[in-house]
Amino acid sequence: MKPEIHRGTGGLHRLGSELLGEGLTVRVRASGYSMFPAIHPGDIIEIEPFAGTGVALVPGTVVALRRENDFVVHRLLGVFERDGQLWLFTRGDSVLRADEPVPAEEIAGTVITIIRGSRIVRNPLPRTNVHYRWNRLMVMVYEGVKGIGT
Repeated sequence: MKPEIHRGTGGLHRLGSELLGEGLTVRVRASGYSMFPAIHPGDIIEIEPFAGTGVALVPGTVVALRRENDFVVHRLLGVFERDGQLWLFTRGDSVLRADEPVPAEEIAGTVITIIRGSRIVRNPLPRTNVHYRWNRLMVMVYEGVKGIGT
């Protein structure tokens, strides 16, 4: 059985980072809408470790980046080299701007499975034709509909 790591506490994040560093796959419950509609809040995502796997950095792949108390899961837009170091451009599917470039060492892993209820998507294909503005509009409508009943 694979360990399931939930977001939100620094201790669990550190444990998740350590498990990934040891070559183990972890499960994380997604929160937020930055990867909507590919990943919904509440989806369970499996993250496979990146370091030392020899996996190519393919644009369109969904990667998990280490942050102080959490992971940020966004899509890889591109890779460039500066002063002998690899850097990444990433962006959420419903975010209007790309993230600031980060060094490749911040990759904790790649998303290999998305579980939403009984639907399981294994090895999601890299996507490069993301419609960011449309996705953002869908998030605004979805959040508004959810808020009507509260």
